[in-house]
Amino acid sequence: MLEKELFKTYEEFSYLNTQRSLYYRTIIRYMYNELQKKEFLYRYDIYNYMKTYKEFNEYTEEECYKDLDFLCEKGNIIKYKNDYSTIKSIEEIKKKKFRYQLTEKTRMIEDMLINRFNKINAITVVLDRNLLKNFKQELIKFLDRKEEFLELSNKEIYSWWGSLVRAFEELRRNYKEYIQDVNSFEYEKLIDSKEFLLKKNKLKEYLEEFISGLMEESGEIKKILIELNNTKEFEELLERIIEHEYEINSMTKDIKRDIARQKVLDMREKINNWFVGENDENEVEILRKNTINIINKIIKVAKKIISKRMVNYSRRESYKQVAKMFLTCKNIEEAHKFAGIIFGINEVKHFQGVLNDDEDINDNLMKDNLIINVKKISKNRLAKKNIYFQDKTIEKINYMRQKEEEKEKQKIEIEKYIFNNILEIEKLPKINSYLKNILIEYIKKGLTKPPKQSEQIIVLNNKMYRKYNKVEVNNQIFNLLVPIDEKDRCVVKTEDGNLEMPTFIIKFGE
Repeated sequence: MLEKELFKTYEEFSYLNTQRSLYYRTIIRYMYNELQKKEFLYRYDIYNYMKTYKEFNEYTEEECYKDLDFLCEKGNIIKYKNDYSTIKSIEEIKKKKFRYQLTEKTRMIEDMLINRFNKINAITVVLDRNLLKNFKQELIKFLDRKEEFLELSNKEIYSWWGSLVRAFEELRRNYKEYIQDVNSFEYEKLIDSKEFLLKKNKLKEYLEEFISGLMEESGEIKKILIELNNTKEFEELLERIIEHEYEINSMTKDIKRDIARQKVLDMREKINNWFVGENDENEVEILRKNTINIINKIIKVAKKIISKRMVNYSRRESYKQVAKMFLTCKNIEEAHKFAGIIFGINEVKHFQGVLNDDEDINDNLMKDNLIINVKKISKNRLAKKNIYFQDKTIEKINYMRQKEEEKEKQKIEIEKYIFNNILEIEKLPKINSYLKNILIEYIKKGLTKPPKQSEQIIVLNNKMYRKYNKVEVNNQIFNLLVPIDEKDRCVVKTEDGNLEMPTFIIKFGE
């Protein structure tokens, strides 16, 4: 059976989609803005405002009155009859006969259109890391002094529970609004946005910093909740909270103890689902994945914008500049020379200096006026040069065999430190110079293949890494993971000294 509320129509939205919507919406928007400073408006205020726009040059007072009556009928504005005791003339009566105010529902509609609906392609919610800290602090209050807590009265314990629930609900509301913003983000529309490139880096840094904070704080909260769920003191605390919940509600309404119990246990389960969940699937993990996804898409859009600008410049602006330079040429000969510089020579000709048999080159060099005879070389003569190749098949075979042996040796050496297809630089023991050179070669090769479409960000060991594209060294295919945090570095100890570098991870076999 469908809910009755679903059959209800909302007349308050009618003004948004009619033939006279331009008039209705202008009136409503003016009232929305002005009534933030005043308590009410008169009809003549609204009419005078409408007449300030050229679109309403032919707008009459009679039409304004009818529009206001229509909006009153649909429940968008409220009309009050004015107190005539303060009015001193008939003209004033006409102007101030009625006072108008927006209804609360219409004010909410306009607020949605201005502050939310038209900004659907923007992340407007500010993520507050302190909300996580506040919630964690409430949990720590009980964890640090469980025995003292149980000595408190039911009223004091219930007050603590109320603070915990409020902190969680505020946290949940903030992050829920953020998720809605993320899911409604239309990245393709940013391609033509001139300001996007300026904001891109700040937005990306802000989201990456938030992800780091989220993982750090939520990880600690998860550990605390798991510990609390395994303590008898917490179970006893919940029973006393349930008892006080029942006592409070039973004074004002008929409520069963089971309902009070279910309310408290549902809140506990909701909190656990948010931070603990099952099989590492919880709301925090979903939030993390969504945020990483938006970072990748922001980078992708930025690259498209840069690529589009480069294409436009190279084809259009360059051609315009060349055309202007052609116009500065004084004659056709100069234009031909300029064309040769820009587009290249149409036909290449080869010339050779000719020395007579009875002449000595050294004597000619000592003359003040040196004359060299030049003749054109025919194409047939150029093509007749014979080129001889020396057979080096045996040398090539030996060289290739040595290369394969060296590859296999390097592969065996590096496989000693690969666990679960992963080699972590920061976890290496002291290594020899040979392995050090191999690792440097792998890292150099991995850095040559940054992502082309969009940067992939993954999380490993509670750290964020930028995943580079696949490369191959010594018949081993791998991805290089580069830490996003520039301060995330380590020292690799080798036989010939220490080597400082980022905490790279080499991931094989994908």
